[in-house]
Amino acid sequence: MFAVFNIAIFTGAFLIFLIQPMIANILLPKVGGSPNIWNTSAVFFQVSLLAGYFYSYIVSQKLSLKRQIVMHCCLLFCALWVVNFHFQSEQISVASPVSDVLRALLKNIFFPFVLLSTTSPLVQRWLSLSDLKESKNPYMLYVCSNIGSLSALYAYPLGFEKVLTVSEQSGLWRILFAVFFVMIAILGVYLIKTAAPLSAAERTERKSTEKTNPVLIFYWIFFAFVPSSLMLGVTSHLSTDIGGLPFLWIFPLSLYLLSFVFTFSRFYTEKASEQFLRLYKIAALVAVFLFFAAATTSNVKQNVILTGAHCFLYFIFAIYCHGVLSAKKPNSENLTLFYLCLAIGGALGGVFNTFIAPHLFLFVWEYPFVIALSLPFVLIGASEQKTDFVKAVKNEAILFFVAAVSINLHPNKSSLFAVIPLFTVLAVSVLVFSFSKRKQFFALCLFVFAFLPLFFKQSPDIVFKKRNFFGTILVEQKTLAPAPFAFLSLFHGDTLHGRQILFVIKDKTFYHFDPSTYYGKHAAVNDFFDVYNKSSPVAAWLGLGSGAIICYAPQNTKHDVFEIDKDMVDVSLKYRYFRYLEHCAPHASVKIGDARMEIAKEKDHKYDLITFDAFSSHFIPIHLTTKEAIETYRSKLKPDGVILLHISSRAFNVEPVLTKIARELEMTFIVRNLPEKDYGGYPQWGVLSNSSDAPEIKALLAMPGWRKGEMKENTPLWTDDFHNLLSALRR
Repeated sequence: MFAVFNIAIFTGAFLIFLIQPMIANILLPKVGGSPNIWNTSAVFFQVSLLAGYFYSYIVSQKLSLKRQIVMHCCLLFCALWVVNFHFQSEQISVASPVSDVLRALLKNIFFPFVLLSTTSPLVQRWLSLSDLKESKNPYMLYVCSNIGSLSALYAYPLGFEKVLTVSEQSGLWRILFAVFFVMIAILGVYLIKTAAPLSAAERTERKSTEKTNPVLIFYWIFFAFVPSSLMLGVTSHLSTDIGGLPFLWIFPLSLYLLSFVFTFSRFYTEKASEQFLRLYKIAALVAVFLFFAAATTSNVKQNVILTGAHCFLYFIFAIYCHGVLSAKKPNSENLTLFYLCLAIGGALGGVFNTFIAPHLFLFVWEYPFVIALSLPFVLIGASEQKTDFVKAVKNEAILFFVAAVSINLHPNKSSLFAVIPLFTVLAVSVLVFSFSKRKQFFALCLFVFAFLPLFFKQSPDIVFKKRNFFGTILVEQKTLAPAPFAFLSLFHGDTLHGRQILFVIKDKTFYHFDPSTYYGKHAAVNDFFDVYNKSSPVAAWLGLGSGAIICYAPQNTKHDVFEIDKDMVDVSLKYRYFRYLEHCAPHASVKIGDARMEIAKEKDHKYDLITFDAFSSHFIPIHLTTKEAIETYRSKLKPDGVILLHISSRAFNVEPVLTKIARELEMTFIVRNLPEKDYGGYPQWGVLSNSSDAPEIKALLAMPGWRKGEMKENTPLWTDDFHNLLSALRR
């Protein structure tokens, strides 16, 4: 019968962690492809998990075993009929994406998810009350639970996403949920027949011997909070610039779960804990240095190494924190309280990263911040002694004081070379930090003094900064020689999204409106507008950026601009840092919202030209490049209209994807991507047309570097129901 316990808890965990990437992937198009959908979804699942663990704690304390089983089975049966994966009708406002996503999740899957999340603590508690010999150590099931979670996480990107459409995925999930219900019902029947209730004397004895130390409860919550927050921090840091790739969400989460499997097994000993304590200190230094000094590139191998390094360091953090939890787990009487505290810590991590950190930090600084936050309690080895605990709290306060002072004293960050001397000093201090018992806190302060300012100190060249759901916007103004000239640069994440030259003469500012300041003199977009000679065209611009591309348009063009990020529009129209839009298209109609959804509202056959230049950092949102998306754009084109697409990306190559879609829709797709050595690596552009006889297509193919789009035979057709980002990775 113990096998049935394992199968039930495995299936419940499998369902929980299968639904998480699946739902986030379904909602991704609703939020413009923003990778922050993962953090928002994660905080919903963590809070739902907390609700499930609270339910487990209450029913295990207040109800008899028989009543627990009957009530739980009834609720599971009801959940079979209320789960809903139809998010298509849900409206996500760009003004309040977080609250709208949470509302959609609450409405559609909250009830069944909460019931599923009760499985681990409740079934472990039931095992402890059974007559099986394994009842003495119910925590064995927790290992099985996390193995089930891991299996689901890798089954999704490697199996479900590749083979099944979204509707087929949701159908299979329902079937597995029904199987899970049957397993719980079988367990319930067995337990009602065989489990003997505790006597009053036994209950009194257990309660009297289990007085939980408040410091212990704090550690349960704190060491659950740290890896939860760091997991989301690592995920945000990587996915912001590589893209909303489910694998980048899944891999850190799988390490989070794997650390539970390892630390709650018999292989994690006290000696192993001591080694991971030492590794934690070294990993703290290395992780923060990598966060600052290393960025994603177009080289897949470098990106893989960077991703692997961050994930490996995170794994060290997670193992040590979860090892502390394993060492401090209570007996079965307080099992549900223990898991409730773990859920509180996990939920706090999600709430901090999703709701608090974006208002405190400009970039994903919550990642190094939480590393520093954890160190005072890590250094005392999570001691429950009152004197040690008070000392750690005092050290925490001193740590923040040192950080505040160093922010005001530290030199500005300008380049990697400014960090190398600091890293040299810290490379020496880390030896003290790792091996000395007396000088640990000195090294901790040195750590904070040297590194935290790199994240908090604002460069004097930054004139505007804003972090929101869609990422971080920076406007930088640098003076050029001769002195009156300056460069305005627009960044989204760490990717340049626009430039404009200005100069000041006698307190008057003059702007230069040449878009090649940003795109380059030899860029393919110049070729296109050299041959595009329609008079008084109607143009749609998907993605605003600095607005530079609009200045390529012919005279008397009628402009519709579609931009999902209101703050991006404000940079040009409200704060007037960039003047391209007001100068080249003063009467443009600017529509705030997802470009695909907003252009779908326009009348058919309206536009002569649709220009696609929409990015999140350097990542092209998937839902803007599916077959259905291209069909939507084509329906808004006049018969002789064309679509100009900016398709450069450091990590992904969408040329084969768009070529496949073009062939499927019987359209013509051409691209230009001239060698770096000849043209300085200018970005790749493409043009879509209904006919190969379009004058723009013929003229461009006659120019150097332009060719028809290419694809492999096995290139998948991306649709709203099926797309696989792994297939588009640059290799």
